Amino acid sequence: MTPRIFIISLLLLGLVQFSFGQKTVSPAKKKLVSELITKTDSIFPTDFFEKLFKNAQTEKLAKTEKELAEMFNATVDQTGTMTAEEKTAAKSKVPEFSKKLSQLFEEIMVKDFSVRSWVNNAFQKHYSNKFSVAELRQLNIYFQAANGKTVVQSFNQMVVGGINRDQAEPDEKTTKRMENFLRTPVGRKFFNVLLEDIFAEVRSKSDDWGHKMTRELEKSMKNGKMRRLFEEFIATTIKL
Repeated sequence: MTPRIFIISLLLLGLVQFSFGQKTVSPAKKKLVSELITKTDSIFPTDFFEKLFKNAQTEKLAKTEKELAEMFNATVDQTGTMTAEEKTAAKSKVPEFSKKLSQLFEEIMVKDFSVRSWVNNAFQKHYSNKFSVAELRQLNIYFQAANGKTVVQSFNQMVVGGINRDQAEPDEKTTKRMENFLRTPVGRKFFNVLLEDIFAEVRSKSDDWGHKMTRELEKSMKNGKMRRLFEEFIATTIKL
């Protein structure tokens, strides 16, 4: 075999090994990861965060509609080229316009927002990448038992309580269970992965979504649907 053919053969072998190394996760490990996600996904308070977002969205949209109505009513009042009857007619159309604009705002807000998907993907990725098959088996056994279930529930409540600033200390028995788990190598590793990888990734996804939403709003106001709706309303309703 010539040196050139030998080198090419090594390169091809390396590429094949690299390809398989990137894609293969054994069925046994996939099964263990899936089981662990099922047992521990509620450790992240997904429902709580989605409820927070929904409440914030509702409040934001109501505030937006109110501010838009006030702004356009003031514009109508200040317009000197409209009769009193025309101003009254224009104001009657403001609530419908504000509602349409608010709906466009809502479409942009909810687009690509999915805490549940971010959390599940983060669990899937980091459980697969950070834990060995042996560690996954240990964790599944632990979280299947009563102590593990208590730790999941308590940690969820601690996160929610911390955000609400009404965090109650776990009872002595629960605290002891968590301390005992953290004393084990797999327990310490689990919480490191949870906090440093999973929670951090979800926070990063949330930040990315926020930046994207801001850009989409600016784009819509500059030359998109929101701008066209503004222009149409002003052109057909307000005589400037």
